[in-house]
Amino acid sequence: LKLILAGLFDCFSDLNICWYGWWCTARLYAENASNIGISNYDDAYYTYMNSGPDACPWTPVSATRQALREKYNLPEEPCSDCTVIFWCAPCSVCQAARELEIRQP
Repeated sequence: LKLILAGLFDCFSDLNICWYGWWCTARLYAENASNIGISNYDDAYYTYMNSGPDACPWTPVSATRQALREKYNLPEEPCSDCTVIFWCAPCSVCQAARELEIRQP
């Protein structure tokens, strides 16, 4: 397994992503899904915004987080994806954005 380059709580290492992810989580999520290649921006945004009160954003964010881990062979850290997303979906989305920014040219 490779190392995760962007820690879950490294938000202050990139304040632009931190603020964008906190205030516009759905938009950053859609960008992540598009950059990973699992969905286009519009579909991902619609899915996030319409995931419903039962699923909240957990289902789409979980799928994107898993796809990112598979793409870069990353471990499930610091705890399970479900736990991370349950307690702070915006933190998870920001972490994915930072990881993509570091790894993609």
